[in-house]
Amino acid sequence: MNQCKMDTNDKFPSDRGYENVQTTSETENVYARLYMNSNMHGPVQRNNSGQSSAGKDFWHKKTVLLCTGVWIFTMATLITGLVLYYEHRLHQIAGGTYKVSFTASLGKNEENFSVGPYSDSRTLVYKNVVTNFGDAYRSNTGIFTAPLRGVYFFSFTAFGWDDSYSAGVILYRNHEIMISAYEGTPTFGGGGANMITLQLDEGDIVYIKLRQNMKVHENGNLYNSFSGYLLFAI
Repeated sequence: MNQCKMDTNDKFPSDRGYENVQTTSETENVYARLYMNSNMHGPVQRNNSGQSSAGKDFWHKKTVLLCTGVWIFTMATLITGLVLYYEHRLHQIAGGTYKVSFTASLGKNEENFSVGPYSDSRTLVYKNVVTNFGDAYRSNTGIFTAPLRGVYFFSFTAFGWDDSYSAGVILYRNHEIMISAYEGTPTFGGGGANMITLQLDEGDIVYIKLRQNMKVHENGNLYNSFSGYLLFAI
C-alpha cells in the first residue's frame, strides 16, 4: 500500500492565501503610517515657516512705527522752536525794542602797534569791543552782520604814525566798496574819518579793509575805531 508523504514545506492553498492576505495587510499598514507621518510633519513645517514670517513682519512694523514717532517728535520740536523764535523777533521789531549797536577799536588802552603795509587790501579786525548790543559784531573777524532788515549808521576812523605810509581804510557792504577815509600826506599823527547810513537786508555784512600799501597805528588812545547802530527797521 502506497503511503502519501507530505513535504513539511508544503502548505495548503488556504494557508498560502492567508499569508498573502497578511502580507498585503502589513503593506497597507506601512503606507498608512507613512501617509499619516507626512500629514503630521508637513503642516508643522509650514506652520513654523508661517510663524517665522509673521514674527519678522511684526518687528518690521514695530521698527517703522518707532522711527516714525521719533521723526514726528523731532519735527514738532523744531517747528515749535522756529515759531517761538520768529514770534519773538516780530515782537521786537514791531515794538521797536530790537537794539543793535557796537563800537570796537583795533587795540586796548596802552597798546602800541602798527598794522600794514600790505601788497593787497586786508580786513581789519577790531578786537577791543567797547559795546556790542545785539551781538551783531564779531571781534574775531571784524565783520558786522545785520540781524534784520533796516537802515544802519556806521562811522570809522584811520590813524597813522609814519611819514612813509599814509593811513587809509575802506568800508565794504558785502563785497561792494561804499566809502573810504585816508590820510592825504604821510605824517606822524595824521589820519582820516568818515560816516555813512546804509540800508541792509538781514544777513548783509559790513566791514573795514586797510587799503593797499597803507598803514595804521594804534598808540593806546583808540584812534582806530569802527562803530555802527540800527536807526530803524524796515
